[in-house]
Amino acid sequence: IQLLKILNTYDLHVRGLFMHVCDGLIAPFDRWEISIGQRRRNRNRTHPPLKPYKYRKLENPRHIRLLRLNKRCLFSMPSCELLEVSLDKAPPFEAISYTWGGKAPDIPVEVDGHQILVTSSVDELLFHRRSTFTSGLFWIDAICIDQEDNNEKNLQLPLMGDIYRRASRVVVWLGAPESTKDTHVVRKMIATLNYPEWYKSTNAFLPYL
Repeated sequence: IQLLKILNTYDLHVRGLFMHVCDGLIAPFDRWEISIGQRRRNRNRTHPPLKPYKYRKLENPRHIRLLRLNKRCLFSMPSCELLEVSLDKAPPFEAISYTWGGKAPDIPVEVDGHQILVTSSVDELLFHRRSTFTSGLFWIDAICIDQEDNNEKNLQLPLMGDIYRRASRVVVWLGAPESTKDTHVVRKMIATLNYPEWYKSTNAFLPYL
C-alpha cells in the first residue's frame, strides 16, 4: 500500500510538471491569439459588400438549422453555412450557450456567401471555435433561428431543451481571453475537474496547477 501511495504521488507530480511545461510552450501562441482578438475588437466594423442572408422556412416543426463553421485559414474571417436537419436524426453537433449582451447585432458574419449580423459575443466565439483541421457543426440560437420571424421563434424555442440534450457537447462561451493569465486559470480549472485527486496531493504540487 505504501508503495502504491508513493507511485501515485510521483504520478501526480509528473502530471503537474507536464502541465507546467505545456503552459510554457503554449504561452506564445496564447499571446498571439489574444493580440489578434484585441485587434479584431478595435477594427472598423464596416459591412462587407454582401447581401443580407434570407432564411428559408423550415420544412418540419422538428427540423432545426445547424451552422457549419468552415476550417480556419490564416488571416481570414469566419465563414459558415447553414444546414437544415431533423432534430431526431441530426449529426453530432455542439450547442453553444453564451451571453447575448445589451447591444443590437452589428457585426457581419459570412453565411452561404451572404451576411448575418451578430453580436460581439457570437463573432468572437465563431473566431475562436474554428479548427485548423476540420469544419464543425454548431447550434447557435442567434444564427440558427431566424430572429426576425416570430412564428419560427415560437416553434423553435420550445425545442431548445431537446436541442441541448441531443447535442454531442454543450459549450458555455464566457468570452475571449484578455491575457495569458486567463487561459492559465481556465486550464487549471479544467485540470482540477478532470483530476480532482490533484488537490489531495501535497502542497508542493499545487504551484504546478
